[in-house]
Amino acid sequence: MTRNKSKHPDLSLQDRRNINLDGTNFKKNNLYKTRFEFSKLTNCDFSNCTAKFACFIKTDLTGSNFAGANLKHSNFGGANLTNVNFTNANIEATNFEGAIIDGAIFTNTNHKRARKLRLASGSE
Repeated sequence: MTRNKSKHPDLSLQDRRNINLDGTNFKKNNLYKTRFEFSKLTNCDFSNCTAKFACFIKTDLTGSNFAGANLKHSNFGGANLTNVNFTNANIEATNFEGAIIDGAIFTNTNHKRARKLRLASGSE
């Protein structure tokens, strides 16, 4: 792990592709530019994490929690985001092309310039 002065784990710049974790706690972790492509991260807690420029391409995140997370410029292309909670998250300039967002919650998100995100009326 990269050293940092905070007590929260710093997983920045790590390659975590093709991992299979269920219910893992990433709460308040620093995940800057971390790569999670093709992983299965179901029911994980990413709340209040910093994951700017992180890559979740084709990742199964079903049931995970990103409430309050900073996901600016991240990539969720082709990800399964079924029932994922993005309440109060910063998803500015984040890519959602081809993502499955069935049941996902986007309440109070900053989604300026979010790419390929089609929110139904009342889900913001």
